Amino acid sequence: MVVSLSTLRILLVDSDEGARRVVSSAIKQAGASVVLMAQSIEQAEQLFNEEVPDIVVASWDLPPSSGLELTRTLRKAKSPYPAVPIVLMMSETSTAQVAEARDVGVTDYLFRPFSTKNISVRLTHMINNQRPFIVCETYRGPDRRQMKAENYQGPLRREGDGWMVDV
Repeated sequence: MVVSLSTLRILLVDSDEGARRVVSSAIKQAGASVVLMAQSIEQAEQLFNEEVPDIVVASWDLPPSSGLELTRTLRKAKSPYPAVPIVLMMSETSTAQVAEARDVGVTDYLFRPFSTKNISVRLTHMINNQRPFIVCETYRGPDRRQMKAENYQGPLRREGDGWMVDV
C-alpha cells in the first residue's frame, strides 16, 4: 500500500525559527498538508502527546540538548506512539554521528543542505518501506539493517525469531 504525504501529520522540531519556516515550507511543497512545529524538546513532547503525529522530523541541534535526546524520549514505552518514524536533520555527516543516531532509534536522516525533492523522496520512501520495529533490553527503534543479504548464513533474528514486537 502506497501512502501519500498528504494524508500524514508531521511534527517538525527545530530551535531556529527561520529554519522551521524553510523546512516546513519544503515539507508542504513535498505534499504534506499538516506540519506541526515545535522549537524545543519540551514543546515537541507536548505536541507529540496531544497530536500523535505520523512522522517526526527533528534537528540534531536542539539546545540545550539534541535530537538524540528527543528520540530517546519518544521511543520510551510510555510514549503514545514509540514506533513513530523519526527523521534527524544533520549538518555534519560523520560516520560516528550517523551511527550514534542509528543506535538511539532514529529511522532516517536528512543531511543539510537538502532540497524539497530530497525531503519528498526521503519521507515517501521511509513511510512506504517501513522496517520492523525492534524492542529489546538495549534498543528500541527500527531494524538497523537496511539491506537483506541474500547469502547470509548466520542466526536469523528478523520476523518470527522472537526479537520483534509490534508496538
